[in-house]
Amino acid sequence: MAREGRLIRVEVALSHLDGFIEYFGHNLRHSREEPGCIQFRAARSRSEEVEGGPAIFHVWEEFVDADAMNAHHASAHFQRWSHWRAEQGDAVVRVGLVTEPWE
Repeated sequence: MAREGRLIRVEVALSHLDGFIEYFGHNLRHSREEPGCIQFRAARSRSEEVEGGPAIFHVWEEFVDADAMNAHHASAHFQRWSHWRAEQGDAVVRVGLVTEPWE
């Protein structure tokens, strides 16, 4: 079985930063407790931010295998975050895959 991981870039409108911290923070804390989670980390990248632009975060998630990552995406905490994010729309919270790891 191969590990599953990816680097994700998240852009958050400053007007919604508190909501992001609440909902994504909840997902982050609970994801780390999942049995298949190897790493789940997030960092704000202030060096990429421009005045008046969104807050930028990079998220690294790594699981023991694809089944563990799929279980993560099906979890209640991920669904809570995903639902909140969808309600905000891409103009407020934009999520994009930066890279998938290579072996």
